Amino acid sequence: MRLQTGICLTIFTISLSFYSNNAYAVGPSTSSKGFSGKIVFGGQTVTLKSNMIYGLSDYNNYYDKTDNNSSESAETETIINPIFSPGIAYTFENNTKIFFLTKSLEPYSTNDSGVFLGISCEKINGIGNIGISGIYGVPVMTWKDPYAVSRETTESGCFGVSAEWEKLFGSNFNLNYMFRKLTIENEKSGETEGLLSDEMDLLKRDGYHHRAGAEYIVFIGGYTNILKFGFDYDIYDLEGDAMSFKRYTGKMAYTYINTEYQFNINLSALYAYSQNEEINPLFEKTIKTKKGGGSITVMKEHFISDLDLIVNIQSYLNVTNQDFYDSYSLSIGAGLIYHI
Repeated sequence: MRLQTGICLTIFTISLSFYSNNAYAVGPSTSSKGFSGKIVFGGQTVTLKSNMIYGLSDYNNYYDKTDNNSSESAETETIINPIFSPGIAYTFENNTKIFFLTKSLEPYSTNDSGVFLGISCEKINGIGNIGISGIYGVPVMTWKDPYAVSRETTESGCFGVSAEWEKLFGSNFNLNYMFRKLTIENEKSGETEGLLSDEMDLLKRDGYHHRAGAEYIVFIGGYTNILKFGFDYDIYDLEGDAMSFKRYTGKMAYTYINTEYQFNINLSALYAYSQNEEINPLFEKTIKTKKGGGSITVMKEHFISDLDLIVNIQSYLNVTNQDFYDSYSLSIGAGLIYHI
């Protein structure tokens, strides 16, 4: 386990979305006009096993640059990170809101976060709440050629847009869509394996990511117990057809809100399946992946004066038909929420 000194944006923002019950409700609800917001600060341990990720930066890294075996699973490493995750919004008289926040782009992933800047309009003549935002992905470090024995790092990132339509025509249905362009500098996948040029092209990881999702919310006992059932359909349309895939994800979450003692508990889980489009030239098979994940979040309001406490444990596991692509992550963190 290593202590890292760099500051990073983390998954904690996704935990806060369950608390607010509105992806754009940063701080007080729209009944409070003007500025509102939250800042989360704290720390977390992250345990990761992945052959495709080096670290959150050159200063927040999991792995050394060498000792890779292209036929085996990655080693499991743990680092400690500080947390700093801001969110701020300004609400106008007509319930239009301009917001800035950070949240995860992949479920339960601490290394795929984005900065969102957008606008939302709530309670639009019975239509519901509609919002759109631009996305800038927080850059992370990966490998120029993840299959090389002696690997060199490079930077990956993304940018795109996100749209959400909540409470469709007054119902408990929500729809969302995200598009982003994925970029990797100096992509050289398969260069050291003696592949032909067209075979190397099959392993390229640049490209586009589309996600369409739907969600239904059930309220039990008023707003004390909340059930969410959702489905996501992801298309990773990458330059390398052997790396491109379509993913189907089912998910659910349960939230318990205790108003007397001012604490919330959220439990969430998902299961996903994907199959890549073409045969991988290195392993001579089409890669298939099963993903499972879960999260537990507890929040206590006014833990220290006006500061709220949030504790989060989350994990995911990707199991593939090729050991090299297996991955695993476990994050345990705690932070304080300061309301602006």
